[in-house]
Amino acid sequence: MRKVRIVDINKSNLYDYGHCFLQNRKHPGYITKTDWLKKRLAEGLRYRLLATNDDKWIGFIEYAPGAKAWRAIKGKGYMIIHCIWTYPKSIQHKGYGKMLLDECLKDARKNNMLGVAVLTRSSPKGTFIARRDLFTKVGFKLVDTSPPDNELMVKKLIKSAPDPKFPTDFEKRVKRYGRGLTIIWADQCPYVGKSLSEMIETAKKRGIKMKEVELKSARDAQAAPTPYAVFSIIYENKVVADHMVSDTRFKNILKEIGL
Repeated sequence: MRKVRIVDINKSNLYDYGHCFLQNRKHPGYITKTDWLKKRLAEGLRYRLLATNDDKWIGFIEYAPGAKAWRAIKGKGYMIIHCIWTYPKSIQHKGYGKMLLDECLKDARKNNMLGVAVLTRSSPKGTFIARRDLFTKVGFKLVDTSPPDNELMVKKLIKSAPDPKFPTDFEKRVKRYGRGLTIIWADQCPYVGKSLSEMIETAKKRGIKMKEVELKSARDAQAAPTPYAVFSIIYENKVVADHMVSDTRFKNILKEIGL
């Protein structure tokens, strides 16, 4: 394992590194993520990078206290992980992910929190959503599930603490958006922008009316119709995408739903 260090991102060094492996500061996703981070850091969000001694960063973790988390999870008193990512693949399974998790757990202990929770998937289809393997290795337990294959993993720091949970009213939440096609999104993920603009253009070219709903706060995200929260596509009171998709996949979805 090469020598690495943890970089705590704050307002003073926000522009010194890329965000979510986006290095181009002119990229629309970098710009929107930077603006989003400025506001969220003030709310208690933590964003930490794993960097080598020659300043190449190879991983990051983003998490927030339950009340300010951008996932549809009922986790008051818990730290909620949004994202954890190491790159390139050649460095994976070498303990770097555990290093990032340890930072989160240490932070949760320091702030007297109940534990740490994270949304995972039992299949690899959920883009930007972690699989459970990394977490089970360090003692996370499955405490809740939600269709189609969402999982809520937790590592408690206080054994008697109540479990975090998924909301039970996702079907009711979907119906709030009415009939037709709706895309729900947030700037929490910098990769949303490019795909979103392409999908909007695709819908326009095909003459499809589509509503666009931006989630502007953690409260909005926690009221979203899917656990991942920050990107979904709703059609005729049904979720047809519960994680970020490309324009190519969007076109296939339109074909599948007959548009």
